[in-house]
Amino acid sequence: MRRNENILIRGKPRSGKSTLIQKSVNLFKQKGKTIGGIITPEIKEGRRRVGFEIVDMASGKRGVLSHVNQREGPRISKYRVNLKDLNDIGVSAIKLALEKNADFIIIDEIGKMELVSNEFQDIVWEALDLKKVLGTIGQISHPFVTKIYQRNDLRIITLTPQNRDAIFEELKSQFLE
Repeated sequence: MRRNENILIRGKPRSGKSTLIQKSVNLFKQKGKTIGGIITPEIKEGRRRVGFEIVDMASGKRGVLSHVNQREGPRISKYRVNLKDLNDIGVSAIKLALEKNADFIIIDEIGKMELVSNEFQDIVWEALDLKKVLGTIGQISHPFVTKIYQRNDLRIITLTPQNRDAIFEELKSQFLE
């Protein structure tokens, strides 16, 4: 595996960031690579997005990252963040990936909701030090994001609907050939 940097994908909402991550994960698993970390799929009621889950990629354990009906926790837009699940599932999933020396640590995403947790920030930084992170990062103004962008072991890819297929092919050749 030719890997000496972390890769973070950024792009506008619905540009295909999470889909690219999922396609990559499926390919890595087919090739026998071990995966750890988190994804944060939408929670929908009908066609309306009402929140986000947080899912441990190794165990499948699921929780609620944020929801419109969440009564406590920091408010981000119309959602409240569930710090308990963010830390108990999200931080723990990344920690476990580090302990088990996973081939890839998936972090989808490093965004406003996740960054309300200092524990999350700490474990993300630790994961980045191993140069095994493939993740997504919000296009947001935040001191931690600025700090991440200053790393020299990081490649940021801006995804668009026009380049997403080419980016997948590029990731495939970089990681698996």
